[in-house]
Amino acid sequence: MFNRDGQPVDRNLLDCLVQTLKFRGPDAQNTWQEKAVGLGHTLLAITLEATNATQPLTIDDQVYLVADIRLDGREALQSQLHRASTSLPNTASDAQLFLHAYLTWDTSCLSQLQGDFCFILWDKRQQRLWCGRDQLGIRPLYYSAIDNALIISNTLRCIQQHPQVSSALNESAIADFLLFGFNHQPETTTFADIQRLPPGHTLIATHNALKIERYWQLPVPKLCRYRQPRDYIAQFQWHLDQAVRDRTRLPQAAVFLSGGLDSAAMAASALAAQPDLQLQGLTVMYEHLIPDSEPSYAQQVAQSLNIPLDFLRADEAKLCAGSYLTPEPSLQLFPDVDQRQYRWAAQHARVVLYGQGGDEGMRPSTVRQLWGRLPWLTILNGIWQTYWCHGYWPHWGTGLRGWGRQKANPWHGYPSWLNPDIERRLSLRDRWLTITQKMTEPCPHRWRSQAYESLLHPLWQLNFESNDAGVQGQSVAVMFPYLDLRLLDYLLSLPPYPWFRDKLLAREALRLRPQIPRMLIERPKTPLGGHPFWAHLQRGVNPWQGVTWGEAIADYVAIDALNLVTTKPTQDFGTSWAALRPIFLQQWLAGHNVGR
Repeated sequence: MFNRDGQPVDRNLLDCLVQTLKFRGPDAQNTWQEKAVGLGHTLLAITLEATNATQPLTIDDQVYLVADIRLDGREALQSQLHRASTSLPNTASDAQLFLHAYLTWDTSCLSQLQGDFCFILWDKRQQRLWCGRDQLGIRPLYYSAIDNALIISNTLRCIQQHPQVSSALNESAIADFLLFGFNHQPETTTFADIQRLPPGHTLIATHNALKIERYWQLPVPKLCRYRQPRDYIAQFQWHLDQAVRDRTRLPQAAVFLSGGLDSAAMAASALAAQPDLQLQGLTVMYEHLIPDSEPSYAQQVAQSLNIPLDFLRADEAKLCAGSYLTPEPSLQLFPDVDQRQYRWAAQHARVVLYGQGGDEGMRPSTVRQLWGRLPWLTILNGIWQTYWCHGYWPHWGTGLRGWGRQKANPWHGYPSWLNPDIERRLSLRDRWLTITQKMTEPCPHRWRSQAYESLLHPLWQLNFESNDAGVQGQSVAVMFPYLDLRLLDYLLSLPPYPWFRDKLLAREALRLRPQIPRMLIERPKTPLGGHPFWAHLQRGVNPWQGVTWGEAIADYVAIDALNLVTTKPTQDFGTSWAALRPIFLQQWLAGHNVGR
């Protein structure tokens, strides 16, 4: 907390707000307060170095830091600090490294840092509060500037407990949820008084000013070429190994094991880096609701790596039932499965590896997209290698399906059940066109446009927050090795063909792990054998039946129009999927006090 008018921070209030964060950090809870500034921190030690490194942290009684932080490339950062005449022991925590980096390079230190982090730093010398988020926004950070009070936290519910922060709703964020399933505005939340600091941004506050700045954007690396194919594979494996190693710095770890290439490669890398790592796997499985071959593949991976594997059976989970109250509206189709998954993770480890990001980082562009953007000899060589050496045709991008998508009705998918008043007042039809047409804007990465755009999709914001303790409520940190910036920079530097056709690069790297079954490496990429939601509908489950619609939902949804959609004898998947959003909004509104 920072009272910009100089009034002293209420110490009792500070202590109360920190107690709301205890579920995040059971290891220690501490506060520091001096005049108009108060900092609080709860510790969940996810590295050996952090075990005894309590916060708020200071070195000189002039600069104080609280952070949820895990850094990549510690050795390189320590070398840079050493060259700048700052020597630190190898046992220094990531927070200590961050603080020394700030004392060495001031706010430009972020150019030297990579990892998952959010931080709040008070510099007494400059009477300045500085806070920020990591480049991709894996760790959340929110703030509320009410009158002269500035309240900042990585947990939405913590800020809501401040008496000056109201529960007034941000109608634009709710409208985005109904239109698209999530808020497309990275700088706002569902609450009018609480803002979200966007990924790759910092906030600087003094007694007289508050400024938000962007410090990073996803780079477009130079094209990388090697003479030998094995060099591409070796470099990928090296980057993946260091990404996993930097995220598994405790004796125990867990992994969400799907039976696919990415999770198998993560698990193998973790054990290669730390052979005595106590690694435990979890696979969500379906026995009869939908066809599901993943458990058998996951079992083979676990057996080949000699790690224990638990199965979470999801067939009996009820659709849209048993929802736990999320900080913001969310499409929780099977909340019981989500809760059981994260409870399991927290019981077995403090960090859990998640393979999301692998598909996006290795998404190929089409040949049509490459023409004129790469040297034609590079394109032809890639096509030749893809077909003659590996037996795949590239994605040409000249088919009728792509042409059909370009000519599609721009209003396809637009909800017919929105309240006409809010639709008109917030210009939701204009909003719909703005967002859907924005997705067709030119991409700055000329030869990896599909990968680049998918890595920056606003849906990642929802994904990261859904995996964060502030939403799932468990003392466990979810790690995304495939979103390591060093690995992404390498992947984005490579020509798409042959390496990203059918994830050839990942397959060839797995061949270097002799314990991984060949049939897993060679299996085609296979989507789930059906969508559980659609399977429930096909079996006669009607999630709209029996919903008690409250008065608040009527401000956003025309219930009669919604009933016309949901009672049709035949429904398509997309229309039914979109019609779930009012159910989740109703559950959320009913669970929140929306008018303090």
